[in-house]
Amino acid sequence: MKKYLAAFMAILLSLAVSLPAFAAGWEQLQSGEWMYYNSDGSALADAWVQSGGAWYYMGPDAVMMTENYTPDGYWVNAQGVYEPQWGRRTDAVSPYVNQPYGGIYSYSFYKDVYGDGVEHWSITESYGGKVLSTYELYEQSPFSYEIMDIYSGHSMGYVSISPDRNIAYVTMGGYTQRCYAAQ
Repeated sequence: MKKYLAAFMAILLSLAVSLPAFAAGWEQLQSGEWMYYNSDGSALADAWVQSGGAWYYMGPDAVMMTENYTPDGYWVNAQGVYEPQWGRRTDAVSPYVNQPYGGIYSYSFYKDVYGDGVEHWSITESYGGKVLSTYELYEQSPFSYEIMDIYSGHSMGYVSISPDRNIAYVTMGGYTQRCYAAQ
């Protein structure tokens, strides 16, 4: 009898170990960015989460947004915390077209208008004068865009434009870069 009980317990233990257990909460990735997971194991994206009395915005790539305006117009600081003293943006502003915004990487915005009058935006990422990638942009608000990989269809990040059009806040991989328009 002990032999069967031991075998039964071993089976139960192996099942318990093999079944995934999900707990809602934060996870810091090796690269340093933060993600928030729902209790079903899915990553929270394009949504606010309240934690420890503060509000954080999870971007379209499911990474906590930092030092940028959220699509609904609120500023989050370097720690990702919403700062109410900045107020809410409601302006409509587009980036300069065919003019680079420079930082560690440079970004140039392009706009095409299709025959039916629909605007189509794209962004080119460069480093050291060499073009690295071109991404599609999908409007999130009158001043912000989701960055999508053309080939895979995956969200790569988010970009917002400052009210004076001179700064592009580019968030990809949990890091936000302030890129300044060439003068």
